[in-house]
Order: sequence, then C-alpha cells, then structure tokens
Amino acid sequence: GRVPTCERGCVARLRLLERTLADPEVAAQLDRLSIQFNDYGVDRFGVHRSALLRWYSLMAPIYRNYLKVTVFGGDNIPRTRGLVVGNHSGGIGVDAQMLSTALLMNDPPRLPHAMAEYFFNTKPYAGMWLNRLGHLTGLPEHARLLLEDERLVVVFPEGARGALKPYAQRYQLQRFGHGFMRLALTNRAPIIPFAFIGAEEAFPILTRLDAPTRRLGT
Repeated sequence: GRVPTCERGCVARLRLLERTLADPEVAAQLDRLSIQFNDYGVDRFGVHRSALLRWYSLMAPIYRNYLKVTVFGGDNIPRTRGLVVGNHSGGIGVDAQMLSTALLMNDPPRLPHAMAEYFFNTKPYAGMWLNRLGHLTGLPEHARLLLEDERLVVVFPEGARGALKPYAQRYQLQRFGHGFMRLALTNRAPIIPFAFIGAEEAFPILTRLDAPTRRLGT
C-alpha cells in the first residue's frame, strides 16, 4: 500500500534524529558485526539494529567517561560461539550493560546475548526491548539456538542472588547453578570466564527490603 506523506516525513525525521544522536564508534562497530540483518534491520532472533544503535549510544559515554571501564584480555574473546561467564554485582545490572558494551567495543566487535531473568517478560515492554537488544529469556533452548548460530552468550550463574547481595558480602560468590557447564559441553562451546570489579563500590546495596519486593512480584 501507499504510505501517507506525513508518515514518511515522520519516519525520515526520526531517522535523522537517530543518526544525529548516534555514537560514531558504536555505529562503526555495529557495521563490523558478522550478523545478517534483513532489509528492516532485524536479524533471525528479533534483534533490531536501530535499537542496538540507540541503546549502546546511550551506554558509550557512561562506559568511556563516567565509569571509565578498563578491559583486560579482550583479545581472548573468540570469533565463534562461546559462553562468557562471570560474577554478578551492582544491583541494577550495570555490570551486565558495561560488559555488553565492552564486547561490542572489542576488536573484533561481538554482540552479546545475555540470558535474562524470567520476570522481565512479565513486565510491559521490558521483554520486548531486551529481545530487540539480543537478550533472551534464560532458557536452555534459547542458549542452544544462539550457540548453534555461533553467537556469544553471556551467563551470570549467580543470578539475582549475586546482583542483590549486600555490600557487606561484596566480592563473595553466591550459590550458583551449573547449567552453563552442561550447555558448554553439549554445544562444544568454550567457556570464557571474566571478573567484573568495581560495581560493588559504584552501586553498593546497603540494605534489602525483601517483603515489599515479594508483594510487588519482583
């Protein structure tokens, strides 16, 4: 069908705004990804290139200028399938976002696919937005499909237990599952371990209000 002129104009203005606000380094790294996007900028897993550009353009200044993240050993990231496994901390998921940004900014760039907590899909728009960024619900089937497509899967085995531990327990590993080991063996994927240092101090959790969060279902 024919697209109304006003709609075409709105789309054109949105794309111009997107290009204006886009981080040049992020845009260049996205162009280098070995991922096939269709004519609409979407890959086979529902990842949107435009969503990646918007989100990582927001994360890049935080990564470079605010938190000033330093990466050691980025050259050990494989060009093929792999499980990136490490500690979880900081409460609000800043470690996951900075790790994802570091992987995208790496040479060569890799798009990380994190295994997200189930509850995100119960919240309006959260699951859809995460999916557009490449983060799927933490199901073994999702991880298997991603690894078969030679993608890089990020796993935090501690889950919320690690992210929400109080400051008094900083840098103490919490109880974690072993499913990632089974995934690695079954799919012949190397495990790339990492340690994230600094989130405990940057975003300390001084106390937890468990009763209200249980009532809210989070």
